[in-house]
Amino acid sequence: MVLLPRGHFKFNTCFVLMALSTWVGASFAQDQPAQTSPKAPLPTYTSVLASFVRYEPVALTPWPKANQAVQSIGGWRAYARQALEAAPSPTLPKPGSTP
Repeated sequence: MVLLPRGHFKFNTCFVLMALSTWVGASFAQDQPAQTSPKAPLPTYTSVLASFVRYEPVALTPWPKANQAVQSIGGWRAYARQALEAAPSPTLPKPGSTP
């Protein structure tokens, strides 16, 4: 009589049950017709660099000429006036009035 180590029967039983369940599951899976669902369209790739604009250096202007152009326009006050006119004016209450 051959003595098997303790727990040997449990291991073999578990192994056989796992193999049997895999075989039974596979046979049921083959019996059912394949269900096909409409495929989703593949995503399209758009590079983030597609809209990249290469840097082109700006032509340099000599300082005296640039200063003369600003002076003929009206100096820094002209630029400040343009910014003020372009900005939307907030509706602030007049000083001393109650809201």
